[in-house]
Amino acid sequence: MLIKGMKYILISMVVFVFVGCGTFCHIKDQTSKKSDASSISRWSLASRLDKIILSNKSTVGSLVALTVRDGKTGDVLYARNTGSRTFPASNLKLVTLYSAFSVLGSDYKFETILMTDGTQKKGHLSGNLYLKEIGDPTLSADDYDKLANDLAARGIRKIDGNLVLDDTSFDSIALCLGWMIDDEDKYFEAQISALTFSPNADFNAGAVIIDVSAARTGNSTTEITVLPRNNVVKMINRVVNGNTSAITVSRARGSNDIYVSGTVKAGDSIQELCSVWMPSLIVSDIFQSALKRHGIEVASHAVVGQATPMQALMLVRRQSAPLESLVIPLMKLSNNTMAEIFLKSIGRKSLNQGSASAGIQATLGVLAMDGINSESLVQVDGSDLSRYNLIASRILTDILLAARKKPWFAAFYASLPVAGQPDRLIGGTLRNRMRGTAAEGKVIAKTGSLTGISSLSGYVTAADEYPLVFSILLNNLIISADQTEDTLAETLASCRCGF
Repeated sequence: MLIKGMKYILISMVVFVFVGCGTFCHIKDQTSKKSDASSISRWSLASRLDKIILSNKSTVGSLVALTVRDGKTGDVLYARNTGSRTFPASNLKLVTLYSAFSVLGSDYKFETILMTDGTQKKGHLSGNLYLKEIGDPTLSADDYDKLANDLAARGIRKIDGNLVLDDTSFDSIALCLGWMIDDEDKYFEAQISALTFSPNADFNAGAVIIDVSAARTGNSTTEITVLPRNNVVKMINRVVNGNTSAITVSRARGSNDIYVSGTVKAGDSIQELCSVWMPSLIVSDIFQSALKRHGIEVASHAVVGQATPMQALMLVRRQSAPLESLVIPLMKLSNNTMAEIFLKSIGRKSLNQGSASAGIQATLGVLAMDGINSESLVQVDGSDLSRYNLIASRILTDILLAARKKPWFAAFYASLPVAGQPDRLIGGTLRNRMRGTAAEGKVIAKTGSLTGISSLSGYVTAADEYPLVFSILLNNLIISADQTEDTLAETLASCRCGF
């Protein structure tokens, strides 16, 4: 876990180097000549943007909301439907991110604690052992093994009471309003739990990796491995050998029966992610196995969902990497589960309620305190998987401008995808977009995409190094609008917008 955490910390430090100046510094300078050749003035910017919007097939019949602001003064340079409530897709994560830094702080760490209400005598723990977690999305099977190892290092060999898995730091609402029932088995719509696990370094908490492989020679059977290994998920293997490798993974609703079908070519291995039903059940199994490996016997049962007594004593504690490094996968990889965990954590810290509604209430308070009018904001979750979320592009630019003045702006800025940068932990969801254009390395922004919805909001360093802030929200689309967004962003990057 330390290695993974350090990976994101180092990525953060690399990007921070470019944020110490008065403008929004860009990653590379190789596009400056291209910018000079096609640059436009501050005064002709509006007409250029209008022309792009009105002439593009993707925006015909759709709702286009676009706000462009001066990054220094906040002046509006362009406004189209700027106050209209629109579906933001993952651009809502900018709201969650702003609130997380404001409420939790850049140094915030998730804690996982082993506690007891009993006493230790020689190798025996006379009471219950409590595994209390407050939503750490980074915990892997190795981390749970380390917790068991640290407990064994205290000389404990037998627990006379129960193993209690405390997931009460968050409410019991695992899925949010407006989430698609068809996507419940998808990793990006995993259940939200205070007691969860991550299968990979992207921190896709609440999901397992399904690895399907076929031998190069011999029989025609395929082998399926579930990671992290556990005894809860039941695999139904309907995969056969074929000339191509393509599989479909689905989970029966309300269970951990996972069906895999399709074909795998001899010698190939293919992986897919699938969400699980009740992540705490997987954690229970993983941790019990870890205790056994380290020679610790639990005499009674495992109990999920019981709160840890106030008088319980701490035995082992584990902390995650700080929030300023965790926001890298949150924003660059658009991690939905992390966004929901952050929102509930905001509510827990502000109002002592680990719920989405409390997190939203706290977020509205943060915006009001910073003078941001949120009348055009309707929020029901932290990631915008829900179709009930609405926001005006003007609000997003207000948030982006306000973030510039915060002490944590460097971390906020460093978390956003960078146009055209191939490293996925720098370029993120923009790594394959705007390459070789004036926007490459100069557009630092959050992407968003749902069926019929596309969005891009963030910062631009213009051709004359002048800072701009923008928000593009596109609704009612019937074809992809990525190219339209890219052209608009490239136009901003080509602008000589300074006085």
